[in-house]
Amino acid sequence: MRTLVGFIGTRGTSKAARPIGALCVAVGMFVGGTVSAAASGPSGYNAVSQFSVARNPSGPWSYLLDGEHFTHTGSRSAASPECPCWWNGNQYPSSAIIGANRGASTLHYETIVLPAGYIDLDPESTGNVGLRWTAPVTGTFTVSGRFVGVDVDEADHMVGVYHDGAPLYSESMSKYGQRAPFDLTVHAVKGDTVDFVSWSNGPSYLSTGLQVVIRLE
Repeated sequence: MRTLVGFIGTRGTSKAARPIGALCVAVGMFVGGTVSAAASGPSGYNAVSQFSVARNPSGPWSYLLDGEHFTHTGSRSAASPECPCWWNGNQYPSSAIIGANRGASTLHYETIVLPAGYIDLDPESTGNVGLRWTAPVTGTFTVSGRFVGVDVDEADHMVGVYHDGAPLYSESMSKYGQRAPFDLTVHAVKGDTVDFVSWSNGPSYLSTGLQVVIRLE
């Protein structure tokens, strides 16, 4: 079992500097499919459609770096409002982001190909980044979605889903286009957390796409 704080891998690859302002270009490529949207409200929660850079936490969603809330925002490109992100304010190799492609087209930047309707998790060498959902009510929830390798040079690293820190699902991501779907049932008390985490294993080629839909049964 890994906690959200303190894991830093040892495998890395060299890479040119990757500033947050790198160019985003829409392309016609699609990776990994989509998860059907859930309506916003008391019974349905969609991590992409409800993604926000206005505040953290935002409703039931929080955006975490090594278990702490991100406090900075940015964009993969100032010219691409489809790429808003939470950012730690650093540059490569210690940059970290959680962003979302809420546009209609796939986005290509650096070595990353991010389909429409996906969140981008990129910890670089910082330890981990995580998307957290906090249960607003007590109940039984279905938690469905997928991780997808969205870097064309995807490096080996771990992703996982955790309920109050206890592992529910884990997978090693190592290939571009690799899909790691999950379909879980979680019995949660109001205030419980479900975290979707991507771990660092060196600074380069770690971007992982994520879709999550949570429904109250």
